[in-house]
Amino acid sequence: MTHSARRDGVPEGTKKTTRPAFTTLQQHFTPRKTGKAATATFLHPAPVTGPQGLPPEVMNLQTELLQLHLLHQSSAEVCRQWEQSAKRNLRAKFEEVASLHQTLLEHERASQEQKNLQSLLEWSAGKSSAGLVEHIQILSEPLHELPSLVEPGGRLQRCIGEFEHWVSWVQQVRFARQSSTADAAGSHTIEGLGDSWRAEVAALVRKLTAFTRALDSLADPSPGSSLLCIVDACKSLLGGLLEELQIMQMIEAEMVAKEKSWVEDQLKSIAKAIGTGSVGGGGDIAAWRS
Repeated sequence: MTHSARRDGVPEGTKKTTRPAFTTLQQHFTPRKTGKAATATFLHPAPVTGPQGLPPEVMNLQTELLQLHLLHQSSAEVCRQWEQSAKRNLRAKFEEVASLHQTLLEHERASQEQKNLQSLLEWSAGKSSAGLVEHIQILSEPLHELPSLVEPGGRLQRCIGEFEHWVSWVQQVRFARQSSTADAAGSHTIEGLGDSWRAEVAALVRKLTAFTRALDSLADPSPGSSLLCIVDACKSLLGGLLEELQIMQMIEAEMVAKEKSWVEDQLKSIAKAIGTGSVGGGGDIAAWRS
């Protein structure tokens, strides 16, 4: 007994119980513990060398396509926000410019009113109101008369129309005289526009001259005032109308004088032909057309 226990090398009381063998009646068993992966595998993963790996160029293209897709996906919203921002900024600038423009208009209106008031005070010259009334009356006469003179059908327009018709007839007569064949127009003598036309033009010249002298007698309004613009416009219009009437008078008088000289030359030519006995040599052409 003692020899047997010593042969085993382990006391009988301290011998461990052996683990029973695994049977199919057991439901589970403890899994085997695995070791931890090294940290370097996460920081520097090994490159994939299998058949499913993509080249770097393709991966870069995929990245760019993804970025473009994200950019295009948000482009509509960004564009809408940009348009709204631009509209707000432009509206603010427009309102600012409109406000400045309105302020300038009010300032100019106030300045113009001040200049007009100063001109009226200068016309009154510190005297009674009769001085101002007289100035306004002198200015109102041409302002009232000029529109009726220059409008279609007015006195001035009728005189100009008669003159233009007469000038056209004179040109026809002179052209017929210079042509090689005789006609009815070439046999006429050029006469003036008549006494009634000359009297009407002279009356208009007197009226316009009186208006000009009356305006010249007015005191000069303040520079930049509305009264100065009105007075200058009236003077300019009166000067142009007077010049036009005087030119028509001069042309009509010169035409009549030239026609009188031409008739006298033709009569002298006829008298000379009678003295030499060669009156009939001209055939059927009138003597004053030779």
